[in-house]
Amino acid sequence: MYLLTLQIYGYLYLLFTTFPRIFEGQYDFTEKSIGLVYLGSGVGSFIGLFLMGVISDRVVAILTKRNGGKPKPEYRLPLMMAGALVIPVGLFIYGWTAEKKVHYIAPIIGSAFLGAGIMMTFVRMHVD
Repeated sequence: MYLLTLQIYGYLYLLFTTFPRIFEGQYDFTEKSIGLVYLGSGVGSFIGLFLMGVISDRVVAILTKRNGGKPKPEYRLPLMMAGALVIPVGLFIYGWTAEKKVHYIAPIIGSAFLGAGIMMTFVRMHVD
């Protein structure tokens, strides 16, 4: 689990360190406007956090009822696995659209997917 955490933080570091190079070099953003690019991953992180907060408790309630009425931390895993699938989707969208020099909003949307996947993977809530 520790190596997975380091790997995902590495993806986030890679994303943040490539923003200036990609958006300044390929899309002719100024130094001031590059800061707005970080909003994509921030909005994606908020969406991932919102999804985990809203859906996670419902999934735990359903799985608890289905498996004898005793809640377990493992019942949080289905949404975390979904988040682990969203991370490579975000990396693919970000990398491919930046390489092909598609409209600048496309890599930002990819970074939003990555932010959502990271939050869905890392948010671990306690079971009462």
